[in-house]
Amino acid sequence: MVRLKNPLLSFDAHGTVGDSVTFQSSTRRKFARQKPRLPYSLTLPQQYQRWLYEDYAHLWLAQSAATRQEYREAGSRFHLTGYQYYMKYMLTNLPDIALMLRLDVISGGFTLDTSRNAHVGTVLGASLTPGAIAQGILLDGINDQVTIPYSPSLQPAEVSLEGFFKANPDVSILRDIFTNTTDGSGDHQNCHARIDMTTGKLFCRSGNGTANTQVVSIQAVNDNILHHFCFTNDLVTCRVYLDGIENNTTPWTGGTLYTDANLTRIGTMYGWFWGMIDNLILYNRVLDPIEVLRHSKRRYPV
Repeated sequence: MVRLKNPLLSFDAHGTVGDSVTFQSSTRRKFARQKPRLPYSLTLPQQYQRWLYEDYAHLWLAQSAATRQEYREAGSRFHLTGYQYYMKYMLTNLPDIALMLRLDVISGGFTLDTSRNAHVGTVLGASLTPGAIAQGILLDGINDQVTIPYSPSLQPAEVSLEGFFKANPDVSILRDIFTNTTDGSGDHQNCHARIDMTTGKLFCRSGNGTANTQVVSIQAVNDNILHHFCFTNDLVTCRVYLDGIENNTTPWTGGTLYTDANLTRIGTMYGWFWGMIDNLILYNRVLDPIEVLRHSKRRYPV
C-alpha cells in the first residue's frame, strides 16, 4: 500500500493532482511525493537576451515577403536561412533601439545604455531601488535626475517610449519622466512623458517645431502603484498605453518630429519626478499592441 509522506490534497490546493504529485519506488514500497520545482535558472543578462530574441522573432513574422527574400539571399552566403540571418543581424546590432536604460546599475555616478549607441547617463542624486525588472532608480522629487548628452540617435523620426514607473501621489506640480529635447517649449518636443499631478494623469506629446500633439491617459496614475507605460507616434496617430492596453489616442499634428541639440533628461523638465522609474527604452519605430502587452508583463525575478 502506498505510504503518504504528506497530504495529497488540501483546501488551498490548485491545479491537478498529476501536476503536483509523483511516485517513487524504494525496494518493495512506493511513495507519493511532491514534485520538485526547480528555481528559475536564467540570470538577468540571459533574461534580457531572451526577451530581445522574442521581440525580433515577432518582428520577423511582420516582415514582407520581399524583405524576407532579401534576408534569405544575404544569409545563403553564410549557409544561413533568412530567419537565422535576420535574427543574427538584429540581435547583434539592435537597429531599432535608440536608447535602452535598464537602470539596474549605478557605478561612479553613471548608468549605461545597453543599446548599440552606448550612451552614458549621468546620475545626479538618484539611487537604486527594487524595480519591475531587477533594480530601478528612486528619485526624490526635489533635484534627482539622469542626464544624457545630445546625440542624433536620441531623436528618432518615428518614436516609441516605454518603461515602468511608480509615482508618489503628491498633487503639487508636474512630474517629468522623460524628455529628449529640453528647450522648454511644447512645440519643441520630440518625445516627452510626464505625470500631471493636478489630474494625476499620464501626459505624453511630440512636437514638429511649430505645434505639438498631446495624448493624455484616461485614468490617473499617481497612485504609488507600479505601472508600465508606452507612448508611440507613427506620424499619423499618437497613442498612450497603460499596463499593456491602449488607453487613449490623438491624431498627429502633422510634419516631421522636432530635433535639436539639447540634453535628454530623466526625472525633470518642468517638474521633478518623485518615485521609481525603471527600464526606459526609446525606439526609432512604433511598437505594435502585441509587443506593448508582452513588454508590460515582464518582470525579474519572474
